[in-house]
Amino acid sequence: MVTRSVILIGPSKAGKTTVSTLLGAHLHWPVLQLDDLRWAYYAEIGYDADKAQQLRREQGFPALVEHWKPYDIHAVERVLADYPHGHVIAFGAGHSVYTNPDDLARAKRALAGHDVILLLPTADIDEANRVLRERLVHDEPELTGDTIPNINRQFLLDPSNAYLATATVYNANQTPEQTCAAIIELLSHD
Repeated sequence: MVTRSVILIGPSKAGKTTVSTLLGAHLHWPVLQLDDLRWAYYAEIGYDADKAQQLRREQGFPALVEHWKPYDIHAVERVLADYPHGHVIAFGAGHSVYTNPDDLARAKRALAGHDVILLLPTADIDEANRVLRERLVHDEPELTGDTIPNINRQFLLDPSNAYLATATVYNANQTPEQTCAAIIELLSHD
């Protein structure tokens, strides 16, 4: 009997969405993208989209990311309660980064018993951020500014991902299929 899910975490453009699809196909498990589910979970605790957009207009995207934190931890707890085993779940970039120690502890409790794989291009923060920026420009050229790379850099510097992960896979020089194979290899040793 399956007793856990596989959770992919990491910064934006780390490969979570693509690799989760491949991993789900290999394991014959449903794949969930927390970014697709989060709005319903956010609404459960009173998320106000209009207020959030006003905050973004007035203070910028980084302020919005910080505003999302209480909603993010709620979404993490809820998705893992709703889908406790036999799923591949790709978190959004911010769903595994918490500066509030209580939120980080809640995330650790919610993720206990799951395989939590941190996807990063490389262990070197500057190089990882460079690779993530290149992927962003390639995949989403309309986002060529500094906002996402700056947030990614903060995510790379924050210790939350490493604290929550049960394993890290570096994928700068790998295809998504190779990254998937590396994760399958890790899972086979559990």
